Amino acid sequence: MNVKNTFFQIVLVSAAFVSCSLFSPKEQAVLNMDLQNTKRIAILMADTVQAITIDSLDVPSSGRLSYKIKLSEPGFYVLDLLQGKRIPLYLEPGDYITIKADATADYDSDEISGSEGVEILNKINRENFISFALIDSLESELSKAESNGTYNNEIRTELDAAYEKNWRKSRPENGFNYIAKSFKSIN
Repeated sequence: MNVKNTFFQIVLVSAAFVSCSLFSPKEQAVLNMDLQNTKRIAILMADTVQAITIDSLDVPSSGRLSYKIKLSEPGFYVLDLLQGKRIPLYLEPGDYITIKADATADYDSDEISGSEGVEILNKINRENFISFALIDSLESELSKAESNGTYNNEIRTELDAAYEKNWRKSRPENGFNYIAKSFKSIN
């Protein structure tokens, strides 16, 4: 009986070791996540046309989980928290990314780090969120002013300035330069 148990334990340990080593650290990106207010997530691979679900996972009650993505080249991915919130990621082989996010909170509360690509994309996402919130607010004020007859050019000028600022921020040169040098298939 002892020999069977020992043999079984050796087989289990060997299988666990092999399954953890299916691909080398240079052929993968690791997502180390601390997620709140979601019970399930999806990981999507994105291109210029669509995002394809490559896996979906249950989130433990602690909110902490780790996931390895096999990568042969850099690419865009999306962490879908399935509560209406999606976090874009730019992953490269060898990345170890840490994500702390709440599915019900605004994007500006997310903490994402681990590589230059994800940090730049997170910065762009945060700035866009703030800019779009301002634009939504100004559009609402303009609509109210137009409907109740109190329209003035001051609100329109402020809205135009917010659109201009958002356009400039959504095209940060450092982000595009980084992606262009790192991800050759975007041409």
